[in-house]
Amino acid sequence: MATLEIPAGPDDRMEKDELAATVVIPTYCSDSGGLDRVMTSLDSQSLPHEQFEALFVDDGSPDDTVERLLALAETRPYMRVTTIPNSGWPSRPRNVGVRMARGEYVVFMDHDDILFPNALEDATRFARAHGLDALSAKEVKTSSRFFTWRAFQRDISAPDHKEPVLLSPMTPHKMYRRRHLLEHGIVFPEGKLGEGKVQWEDIHFNIDVYASTARLGVLASRPFYHWVVGHGSNSSSSFTRDPNEYWQHLVEIFVHLDESGMDQQSADWIRASNYSNRVLQGMVGPGGLKRDPAYYARALELAEEFVARYVPRRIDALLDPLRKPRSTLLRKGRADLLRLLAEHDQGVRAVPVATAVRMLGSELRVTCEALWTAESGAPLGLHCDGDRLLRVVPDEVAAVVGKQDLDVTQALDEACVDFAITARDSRLAWPVPTDGETRIVEEEGRVLVRVDATGVVDPRTGALGHRVDDGLWEVALRSTFAGFASSPQVQYAGPPVAALVEGRLVTAFSSPKQRLLLDVGGRRRTLLTATRPDLEAAAVRRSGLAHRLLVPLLDVEVSGVTRLAVRVLLRSEEREKMTFAGEVIGDSSGARLEAVLVGVPQGRHRVLVDDTPAAGARGGMRVTPFVLDVGRGGRAARMRLSREAVRKPKRPVWGMP
Repeated sequence: MATLEIPAGPDDRMEKDELAATVVIPTYCSDSGGLDRVMTSLDSQSLPHEQFEALFVDDGSPDDTVERLLALAETRPYMRVTTIPNSGWPSRPRNVGVRMARGEYVVFMDHDDILFPNALEDATRFARAHGLDALSAKEVKTSSRFFTWRAFQRDISAPDHKEPVLLSPMTPHKMYRRRHLLEHGIVFPEGKLGEGKVQWEDIHFNIDVYASTARLGVLASRPFYHWVVGHGSNSSSSFTRDPNEYWQHLVEIFVHLDESGMDQQSADWIRASNYSNRVLQGMVGPGGLKRDPAYYARALELAEEFVARYVPRRIDALLDPLRKPRSTLLRKGRADLLRLLAEHDQGVRAVPVATAVRMLGSELRVTCEALWTAESGAPLGLHCDGDRLLRVVPDEVAAVVGKQDLDVTQALDEACVDFAITARDSRLAWPVPTDGETRIVEEEGRVLVRVDATGVVDPRTGALGHRVDDGLWEVALRSTFAGFASSPQVQYAGPPVAALVEGRLVTAFSSPKQRLLLDVGGRRRTLLTATRPDLEAAAVRRSGLAHRLLVPLLDVEVSGVTRLAVRVLLRSEEREKMTFAGEVIGDSSGARLEAVLVGVPQGRHRVLVDDTPAAGARGGMRVTPFVLDVGRGGRAARMRLSREAVRKPKRPVWGMP
């Protein structure tokens, strides 16, 4: 029977690591849906359950959360449950969890998120192999296709030179060596009992981890953590309801940086990141326009005071051209112009349109182009000033900030273009090898910013060297320029393309909204929806007492050997049906449909094919343009085109326009 454990005190530290990992999960009035996600992901871990534990620390829930946790623990030996007086925030439950943990490493998980199935096994192996004190493993977020994109481009094992980006994103959803936390006294900041809200407590925690002697690493090639947003999940969004509270907690981050002992370069990187995203974009930039006017006005007042007291001028040199003018307006006390500039900057984007989509061997190759535009659809405002390229902003703003803040000449060279594939169900995203360029084009007296890019997706290695999972993937292009970032799906209105790749069907096609999708494994599209039969080469040959149907397939690439099961149906003129097992085969001889037909009676038979491998895939029964004529005794047979199918089809026919 599962029992409630007594929380460990500050001296109850295990001297010996008994397990590989402890997953610490704070709970408070946890909804069943969120806990179901957590438990399903823990139950599914590939790391043997006797090698890890899940420690649930309830923060004094007034409902039945603890009782439900104890019921779950009845059948899960890896699960432990304890409770503490309400503190009001996850900080204290996490700190208690670290002291009670028995694992070499601890992982902090929210009470409604997901660990990928191999998360603990992959992360523990990587951290141990490289002697890491903290590991930032690949994290995805439900609401963001390109969440902290630059942080997870490659695996990094304890580099000689530390950079704060190694702990990006500064969430707690990482793996930390427990002894390192205890030896350096690294804890989550706790507020007053019952009022323990400390916004961005994870940033404070990671600042201390970074400032210690921690050996840091990044595991980008294996999915680790799924931050679920929008389903009753944990969120700090409540803080934005009170601007005074929001700014006070932001001040505490900057004060903590001053007191952390961190080197100035690293501390300035964190200052610039928070100032750029939480102030210049989220509060006084376009993000602030979504807020109540009274709130926005108060936020502008507090922003001016914050910048004057806590943001050194040297930080402006680390800002991109989009945010520099906003910072200048704040420093000059011209908050009255910030709304005008925010309205000017919102809605800027670059929508990629595919100009070519094709399969070549095992690879999907996508070429597209995009134009940076304003919210109105007009080209992004730029103009040449001698040999410099400047942004066009409202005249009132330009008169205050000066040309140096509007210069995007260097930003053109620093622009980035990246293709990515994102799983529809899990939001797991992988970078795609990309050859891209952002360049200036002059057209009808206007200066245009154009993006050209080609991406290559190989399902055998497309997950940073690993096999891409079966499923439906969105193909998107992330473009950045001068601080603007745009990451929509690629628009595509062309025909589907397909390949048989080492046992799997891979299809790229246009969605009903004309967005490019990639189906790996035939989950949504079947081969017959993307290929057509070779009408001239199709034949039926006698093989003993049976007949062998052979239909070469066009418009499909082949890599390796693939065999996919299909059904071949013959329908007589009397509407009687016979069903035979068949195969779509891909090998060095190309792609073809084969079936052995046994016991076909005399007469004329219409040929149909069903290649639907899974529920939900589009395909199903397809009428072919072929008719099989069988002579007396089934001895003579020939296949020919149906005149009706070719001239006046009553329904769609496979391979016919």
